[in-house]
Amino acid sequence: MNKEKLVIMLGSAYLECDEQYIEKRYFKKMPTLSNPQYERKLIKGFLNNDDYDFIFISAPHVGYWPFRTKKLKVKGFHENDYLKTVCYISPFGLLQHFKARAIKRKIKSLLDEKISNYDSVHIICGECQKQYLEGIKYLKSKHSKVFSTVIVPDLPSNIVTYKNFIYRFFKKRNVEQVHKLCDKYADSFLCFTAAINEKININNKPYIIYEGVIDRCKCELKQDTSVKHISYIGKTDNRNGVESILEVAKEFNDEYIFDIYGNGDMDNQLRGQLPSNVKYHGYLSPDKIDDVMSKSDIMVSLRKPIGEYVSLSFPSKIFEYISYDKPIVTFRLPCYFQELDKVLVYPSDYSAVSIKTAILNALKSKDNCHIIYEPLKEKYSPINVARAIVGLN
Repeated sequence: MNKEKLVIMLGSAYLECDEQYIEKRYFKKMPTLSNPQYERKLIKGFLNNDDYDFIFISAPHVGYWPFRTKKLKVKGFHENDYLKTVCYISPFGLLQHFKARAIKRKIKSLLDEKISNYDSVHIICGECQKQYLEGIKYLKSKHSKVFSTVIVPDLPSNIVTYKNFIYRFFKKRNVEQVHKLCDKYADSFLCFTAAINEKININNKPYIIYEGVIDRCKCELKQDTSVKHISYIGKTDNRNGVESILEVAKEFNDEYIFDIYGNGDMDNQLRGQLPSNVKYHGYLSPDKIDDVMSKSDIMVSLRKPIGEYVSLSFPSKIFEYISYDKPIVTFRLPCYFQELDKVLVYPSDYSAVSIKTAILNALKSKDNCHIIYEPLKEKYSPINVARAIVGLN
């Protein structure tokens, strides 16, 4: 150790080699992997520097026992020089409590080994959740020169679809605790939208707005050009515009294939009778994304700008599609910013005819995407976003 500053990030990202291990060990039915891509990309940015040392403390999220996972104890993840994982138990209702305890134990062990050797520590909460904020609180109580940044991808909200009173009660209580911890222990924020910053940063602490991170991805292009593939990846429910995809598919012949990847409330409907040019593929494992992108001509995201959530969350899939140089057809959401207006293709209204026109226009521009996306890729590159976060201190 020859550097004076240490950057610590708390989150749930894990190494790619653990993905199959998680699927086999923990999930009873359909896996719901939570491996935040923006965290993994930020790790690249933090590692690509000469000014500070970096550690990522991971508490991988695999759901709660006994309803979502087969195992009560979460353990067995790989580590390396910069990524340290925690071991915890995940009972329903107490998951965050035990995660917080495990994170504190890991911070304590690192304090004894190396953290105390640094003049200053910048700790970054990769997710605005209670267990990670408790980690910031603990480190601040043990080290005199700690600066904290909380990343807020979407706003902690008690707006839930569950009707269970007990769940809603504890959810509301958790949200209140998150806001209190942010108010007391967060020194700065990175918010994914300006609307999020207005809600969470009530004392106007230093902040930056970055809607995500764009890494440069390459995939081999498909060989068959006679058929056009229009793809959607995400939750399969009407809120995310899947019904609109089914409607617009009827406007095209079988030379235009609509591929739907994901799982959700509409799974049973999508497994039933569909238009001949719609293919439902179900859950998409992370290791298959390159294959999907290689055969996709354009991507669609047809969520309508309805409700508060579309202002308080930025759809991460937009940056994912940009990273692969794919044209994107989407309705304009309040969280979109001016640079996106220049590169996304918006239907003029919600009708299937307007969406069809937008898709045909997007297909004409697909060969130029690598050029028009370049300014966004540079601004939101892992190293530039990491540099902006460190610059808050």
